[in-house]
Amino acid sequence: MTSRHVRFTGWQRVLHWLMAACEAIRDNLRQFIDKGFTAHHDVVEYWDSPLLKVFHGKVGMKFNDPSLKPVRPTMTHFFYMDERDPTKVKHWIGSVGSTGF
Repeated sequence: MTSRHVRFTGWQRVLHWLMAACEAIRDNLRQFIDKGFTAHHDVVEYWDSPLLKVFHGKVGMKFNDPSLKPVRPTMTHFFYMDERDPTKVKHWIGSVGSTGF
């Protein structure tokens, strides 16, 4: 039986939609990264604590392909520092949003 014949409950529909959306986002991100570019970060705000550093600003992206126009989306990066050695990053989460519609 193919997925088009399966009846989903409300939460299953939401889960199915989220899984498909995540795959589409990953695919789009791979395609974007594979274009190749140089990034320059302009930090507008910086929050600092012993175990968390937050950077917020704009990231200018100039593509290797000169026919593609540069983009400058907003970015936020969260650096979670190692508890034993706060000079080392334990975990990093970054978000860059929207480069175009």
